Amino acid sequence: MRDIIAGIDGQNNVRIEIEIQGLYKSTPYGGIVDTGFSGGLVLPLVTAVDIGLTKVGASTVTLADGSIHVVPTFLSKVKIGNRVQDATTLIMGSEVLVGMELLTNYRLCISPMTGEVLIEEWEAVEKLSKLTETLKRLSG
Repeated sequence: MRDIIAGIDGQNNVRIEIEIQGLYKSTPYGGIVDTGFSGGLVLPLVTAVDIGLTKVGASTVTLADGSIHVVPTFLSKVKIGNRVQDATTLIMGSEVLVGMELLTNYRLCISPMTGEVLIEEWEAVEKLSKLTETLKRLSG
């Protein structure tokens, strides 16, 4: 299993290393984890065009301030660790945001005091948990 690189940046944003795969190329990014975003991915338009994403339409989104916007929607593939997932990708802003849709298969632990972020695939966490339970039963 490949380690997933994550941490807290100078502005206290939790960032995670992802690879966005388009038709023209695949590009690594340190995307900001946005737990308030239920979708998959937000990208700037220039990034979507540069890597060659496929436009599928538009989506209506409600931002944290309550404002409603219609934004272009693309499809992408996003690699986190060893797992590649399809992601609905909204085009807006100037940052790469990673939403909860992409994080559902992971366990995320954040320690702001130390700046550490641990992200693990659930599959690995479940196997460790089962192993721990088995060892407890065997040791009495």
